[in-house]
Amino acid sequence: LPHALPNSLAETSPAAELETRLRRALGQMLPAYMIPTRFLFRTSLPVTGNGKLDSAALRREMQLPTTQASAPLDPLQARLAHLWREILALPQIGLHEDFFQAGGHSLLAVRLVGRIADEFGVRLPLATLLTQRTIAELALCLADLLRPTPSPVQPVRRSPLLALQEGAGGPPLILLPGAGGNLLYFNGLVRHLTADLPIWGLQAIGLDDGDAPPETVEALAARYVELLQKTSELDGKIALAGHSFGGLVAYEIARQLTAAGRSVSFLGVLDNPAPNFDSVERYSGWSEADWLRHIALRIGKLYGVAVLADGPQATDDSGQRLFRALRDAALLPIDTKYEYFDRFIAVYRANVIAAALYRPKGLPLNIPFCLFAAGDDDQALARSTTFADTAQGWQPYVDTPVRHCAVPGTHLSMLLEPHVASLAAQLNAELRSVLDRAA
Repeated sequence: LPHALPNSLAETSPAAELETRLRRALGQMLPAYMIPTRFLFRTSLPVTGNGKLDSAALRREMQLPTTQASAPLDPLQARLAHLWREILALPQIGLHEDFFQAGGHSLLAVRLVGRIADEFGVRLPLATLLTQRTIAELALCLADLLRPTPSPVQPVRRSPLLALQEGAGGPPLILLPGAGGNLLYFNGLVRHLTADLPIWGLQAIGLDDGDAPPETVEALAARYVELLQKTSELDGKIALAGHSFGGLVAYEIARQLTAAGRSVSFLGVLDNPAPNFDSVERYSGWSEADWLRHIALRIGKLYGVAVLADGPQATDDSGQRLFRALRDAALLPIDTKYEYFDRFIAVYRANVIAAALYRPKGLPLNIPFCLFAAGDDDQALARSTTFADTAQGWQPYVDTPVRHCAVPGTHLSMLLEPHVASLAAQLNAELRSVLDRAA
């Protein structure tokens, strides 16, 4: 390892500083998921009585859950470490351990955000854990928010545009989630993508910021384009990829950017039919209970939990019933207010109707385009389009040939382990191909 890393890392330095520098160096060489969560620093290796490497002793040392160098250094970090240990069911946790690599997932992230609200009186957007993944990083974020101390459970307004991974390996990739989506469910995809690829995400408008969700795909894309145009790190070529409803928004962002003279290097749609597939008349007769059944099914499948197996009844309290069921299943923190959940319902419904209304204007886009289609059908989701139908439906919207990649899993499970590794590998290959052609 010392021969593969900068010589400066071999110099004597405090363990905490050395760990930070080591992680930074490894981040330029390895995908994020391959970087160790713990480091043990020694000046020599243990040996047996006859001078050979003592493998058993080394293994025992490497099993230590943490080191003195990564122990909490102040009360705020200590309080966060207590929460992490409790939620992740770990005896110890290091300051620089990645929440997701230490066993966290989106459901546990929901619980952690709820506990932070209880402990500190600040409700963080879930996507915060994509950018502040360690106790050290999250403590810095909270320290800023707690000066002065916010009122109890004060929501934090953040820009919908978030940097998810730093890098310099080509045009930044912008990810867009599905209807009502939170960027958190892209965590697995980001972890498996190339480590030096700059990755950004666009959060659904209306979830954390309290704004009314735009009623059309065009209006939503215009809000996002304004953010992209104002961000200096994104002033060159960008690549776009969106899952489900996010695929339509990605297409419209690409259309508006190219109309403004900006260059888009790649457009990826993750398992969504072309814009002319759906019709708003399909939803015109839906009751509140119909929407809730639709949402409950998808939330349950995304998290692998049965929610309202018998479906909510068409009563005035059906929304409250689903809300209570999600809290009982620990899919929402116990102190979540119904107003927040009701906002999610409103954003989801607005996104679905906007998708059904969307019909792009203008000429087909001359942009490398790839459809990543789920290989497995989920009859419960009532997605009747076949892989071939979906690919052919997109061709009139782009001048370039529609490339299509079959991805294992269903519409939702394609973004979960173990299928997401295959999706990331194919997305990596498509992005690399675009870069090679441009070179």
